[in-house]
Amino acid sequence: MITVIVWLLLIKDNQILLEKRNFGAELEYGLIGGHVEPHESLKQAVAREAFEEVGVKVDQQHVSFQYFIDRKLEDQHKIHFFFYTDQWQGTPYNKEPDKHIDI
Repeated sequence: MITVIVWLLLIKDNQILLEKRNFGAELEYGLIGGHVEPHESLKQAVAREAFEEVGVKVDQQHVSFQYFIDRKLEDQHKIHFFFYTDQWQGTPYNKEPDKHIDI
C-alpha cells in the first residue's frame, strides 16, 4: 500500500512557519502536514491539516504545488507532496499541544 502525505510551507516575510516537536530527548522542527484521507484531494488535505494543526484557513486556490518525494523502503512506500502558500486567514497558533511543543 502507498501512503500519501502532504506538507505545507506557510511563508510570510521570508520566514517559514515550523512546528517544534519533542521526540524523547530530541527536538525536531517540521512542516505542517499529514496523511491524505481517502475522500480528499491533495489540496483539500493541505487546507485541513493547516486548520487542524495551526488554526489557519487556507484557500486551495492560493496553494501551489512545489515538488514531491517518492520514498520506497523495504516495508513502506510513501509519497510526500509539498505545497506552498503565502496567503491564509487567521493567526497561527499551536492547536495540537499534545503533538507539538510550539510553532
